[in-house]
Parts: sequence; structure tokens; C-alpha cells
Amino acid sequence: MKGTNWLDELLAGLPPGLEEPPEGDPEFVWHFHPDRDSIADVIEALENCGDERMADGLAWLRIAVGLDFADLQARWNEIDLIPVQKQVSDKYRDDPRGLFACLDQIRLAHIVGADLAAIAMCRATTELLIRRHYAPHADERDKLHSLLTAVDANFKFLKDQDLRGKVNEADGILHNRALGDNVREFPTRYRVLVRGWVKLLEKMIDEAPKGSLDTLSSPVLPLTHIVDTIERIRSEMAGVSLEAFENDWRKRWLVERGVEIISAASLRLSDELKARHPKIPWLDVAGIGNMLRDDYDRVKPDVLWKVARRDLPRLETACREELAAAGV
Repeated sequence: MKGTNWLDELLAGLPPGLEEPPEGDPEFVWHFHPDRDSIADVIEALENCGDERMADGLAWLRIAVGLDFADLQARWNEIDLIPVQKQVSDKYRDDPRGLFACLDQIRLAHIVGADLAAIAMCRATTELLIRRHYAPHADERDKLHSLLTAVDANFKFLKDQDLRGKVNEADGILHNRALGDNVREFPTRYRVLVRGWVKLLEKMIDEAPKGSLDTLSSPVLPLTHIVDTIERIRSEMAGVSLEAFENDWRKRWLVERGVEIISAASLRLSDELKARHPKIPWLDVAGIGNMLRDDYDRVKPDVLWKVARRDLPRLETACREELAAAGV
């Protein structure tokens, strides 16, 4: 914008810290710098500059669109642009539904105060990263919670930073589940959730597995997870009667979690491998994991006890046979 009479007056009235035209430079061009200048102060100055059309337009943004420019500035400062390493960025290019578009939508939604949209986009971006980088061979029909179970076992930082907790909270918000009685706290909770989630997304991008995903595409890793988990369950369940199991919530929780991991790992095994072991009820192995995640109250202790005692040893034998054939 070149200096005009009204603009000179505007710039002269701007708060301290904003650029002022050097003396004797009628061609001075003023540039807004968000790291230095306050958009709220600039908008206020523009509203008071004497141009009624501009003032009306900015008032419309405040009233009809609902933009709070002071809040917008604060939100802009809360989320930095996320650098994306080349090995990740090369997978997306200019895909309008890809990672860059998702990250832009999260940031934009957060800046303008569209918290629910930002939360929904954080959830969608999480699923995108998991499917493209952390569990690239997962079944397309798997829901996000199933994918989380698969990656929790392989990527400890996702569990340590409570990615599942963020997804669960997002589900509660987006499906209007009870989140407490104080609704006035909701906007603050939404904002905190988005800020923390964006930091985790940045770490997910930084920690995305590099190039050598052969271990993920081969059956060795999920087979190993299944065998290791069965060994832990067997150790905990040695000599434990059904009655003792029903009365020991710690052992029940351990078995439930172990079966979830086994179920998720089985989803990463090929149909060809499963066909070599037709006596294993693979659909049931996958199904009980979904039930434990979504309908946990329907799974009775006696069912888990029988699974641990009767079904897991057969599954372990099949998995060890495959590992032996793979030279492991």
C-alpha cells in the first residue's frame, strides 16, 4: 500500500512497535508482521481511520462472522507451523486431502476459534499418519481404535503421550458425550486438547518410520508380538483357577490388554499365512479384540479364562511354526 493522506494518518496513530514511514519517503510501504504487530490493534486503527466502508466491513467480520481479532492473534501464536521431513513430505506432494492440507486446516480452524473442527481434523490427521507411516498394511476397514492398539505395541512414545486418551476425549466431544457439568470449561479444554495434539502430531511426523518398513510388511514383527504376549499371559495365568481369575481384576486387565494386542497383531498377517492354519479361528481372534475395545462389558471373565487356557496355546503353536519357517 503506498502512502496516501488517510494512510499516513492511520500509520501515525498506530500503537508503538508498528512500522512508521521514514521521514521524506512518500513511497513508503508498510508491511504487517504478525510476530511483531498486533492484528487487533491494526484492525482497531483501520476501523477508526475515517473510511466508513472499511469500518463497516471490519464490523461485519466482528458481528456476522464472529471474529475476535484479539483472540485470533493469541491463537495464531499458540500453534507453530510444523516442519515436515522430506521422507514424509514426498508421500503427499500437493494432495488436497493429504498431510499438508490437514495440518493447514487444523491451524486455520484453531486460529478462527472453530475448536470442534480443529479437534476433528486432529483425529483425522492422526489416522492418516498411522495408515501411511505406522501401520501401512492395516486393513482399510479397521477403525482408528484398532489401529491404535496395533501401533501402541510398536511405538512406545504414542502410548507414553496418551494418544489413545486424546482420541477418546475427541470422540466424547464430537459425539456429545458427558464431559462434566461445567460447560464453561469446555472451550478451554478444547483449546488445550488441540494444542497438545498438534505437538504430538509433530512428533509423529518426526518419528515416522524411515524407508525400511520391511519389518512391518513382513509377518515377523506381528508374529513375534503375538508369541511374546501369549508368553506373558501364560506366566501370569499359571495355576490360576477360574474363581481366582474372576476375583483378581489385575489379572483380568492383563489378559484383556494382551488379547487386544494379539487381536491387533493378527490383523497384520496376510490371508495367505492364515490359510496355512485353517484350524485357527482368525475371524474370532480379530473379533474379540474389537469387542474388548467397543463392548468390553459383554466379555465375561470365564470367556477370557478359556481363551487364555484353550485358544492361545494353539495360536502360539501356529505362530511359532511361521517364525521357524522365516528363520527366526
